[in-house]
Amino acid sequence: MDLLVVYLDLLVLVLVRFWEDWPAQFYLLQIPCKDPQPTDTPTPDPNASPTPIVKYAAPALLNPPDGAAVTGPLVPLQWTAVSLLREDEFYAVRLRRVGDGSPVESIYTRTTLVRLGEEHAPSPADPTRQYSWEVTVVRLSGTGASGQPRYTAASYPSGKRTFYWAFSPADGTRVFTPRP
Repeated sequence: MDLLVVYLDLLVLVLVRFWEDWPAQFYLLQIPCKDPQPTDTPTPDPNASPTPIVKYAAPALLNPPDGAAVTGPLVPLQWTAVSLLREDEFYAVRLRRVGDGSPVESIYTRTTLVRLGEEHAPSPADPTRQYSWEVTVVRLSGTGASGQPRYTAASYPSGKRTFYWAFSPADGTRVFTPRP
């Protein structure tokens, strides 16, 4: 044990002596720099709205397949669930008839299936029978001036799909018209 103490004392003496003999230029670091200049700091915009945070991935569309011809009186639109939705979150199904300039219709639901019925079907004489649809998770963010609910996106939108509705609800017959 005494020998270990002697060795440690000797090691300390050597290190101290070595440090004293070492030239200062090797252990002093000098960095030349200019005098600091003031810089502009960004001013926050009081009218800026926060960027919505996307919480979920896009829902994957399941049925009908893209470009499918649907012949029944009901068209089931189905997609995968992204997660358990909070109380203020919904799936927004955006449905549009292709080619007639009609506005996009939004259907809000908490399930992963929407059945389109006669209220969405084309009339027998209507040549526009192609529809496009996509799904997005939305979050209720308040109400507008007219009292309508407002939503913000909580997921990325799914890809768009189209289907061709070859069924006429007036008489229940199938209508076969050439697809565009």
